[in-house]
Amino acid sequence: MALNINGTTGISGVDGSNSAPALQGTDSNTGINFGSDVIDLNTGGSSRFKIGAAGQLGVAGANYGTSGQALLSQGSSAAPQWADVGGGGKVQQVKQAFKTNDFSSTASGNTYADITGLSLSMQVASNTSKILFLANICYTVGSSGRGITFQLLHNNAVIGQSTGYSTYKGIQATNYADQDTNEGLFMASFGYLYTPGDTNNNTYKIRASGFQSGVTFQINQMIGAHTVAGTSHLTAMEVAP
Repeated sequence: MALNINGTTGISGVDGSNSAPALQGTDSNTGINFGSDVIDLNTGGSSRFKIGAAGQLGVAGANYGTSGQALLSQGSSAAPQWADVGGGGKVQQVKQAFKTNDFSSTASGNTYADITGLSLSMQVASNTSKILFLANICYTVGSSGRGITFQLLHNNAVIGQSTGYSTYKGIQATNYADQDTNEGLFMASFGYLYTPGDTNNNTYKIRASGFQSGVTFQINQMIGAHTVAGTSHLTAMEVAP
């Protein structure tokens, strides 16, 4: 290819390559070569830094990283790399499921009933992301027994379960009761930190079971003479690593 020298447009006509850059010094495989809307800086016959048509920066070839990443130093003996910015603890997204209507069941023992409405789907950005679950559940149990347990599920697999009347993974819930009539609208609150380990659109839900067989438990509505209603919710927050 001919080399063109023009007093207006400069020098043109040779693109060069990684091993033989168009512009070079005494080292024949170190310099600058050109492509279609690309400038390439080379050392030792290899591409080290590219500037693309949109101004994107490529490191060690056409490696432009992904949105949100930054160039991080690898020290004095290695090229920088595109990587997620460190720090962690950043909330990426929040989803909530609110339940305002009532729900009742006689499920007990090893049988659990899905609490309709206390479910949500979440797809995390990274397989190392964690999800912080926060829940508040209003409930009551028939007068012959007050025991109830809860489970948190990931795609129908149990990932956490309460161990008593008002504890969930060691977190104490707050209970309210009407001592005069032996009736009450109770409130169970819990938090749970979980790592899904994938980036699928997974479903999470809460289900419940009564301690005593044949005894009805009810969500958001008191059983008995008083009409007292409540609201329950499940909140999920993706936390970046």
